[in-house]
Amino acid sequence: MQIRNFMGSDFEQIIQIEMEAFTEHNPYIYMNFYELNPEGFFVAEESGTIYGFVMGYRSDELEGRIFSLAVRRDQRGKGIGSRLLQRILQEFQHQNLQYA
Repeated sequence: MQIRNFMGSDFEQIIQIEMEAFTEHNPYIYMNFYELNPEGFFVAEESGTIYGFVMGYRSDELEGRIFSLAVRRDQRGKGIGSRLLQRILQEFQHQNLQYA
């Protein structure tokens, strides 16, 4: 499984995971987020299947914020969420942010 940047073709699978994980649904927020923060949107993918995603952004001069993180219900407990969290924190470090 690889952690990689989100691509537009991932959108449908992201929405499926979002609908499974959260009670409030606004699928367009994900595309809007990507358009504004493409460097902060990552997916866990294997063989074309998306198993989870994380979205984060710079919220202040020294602070990053995780907007959303979700993993498919049938894939939870396998460390996917941890890997996604590590990846967004690496991105925050790359941006010289000190807090998350």
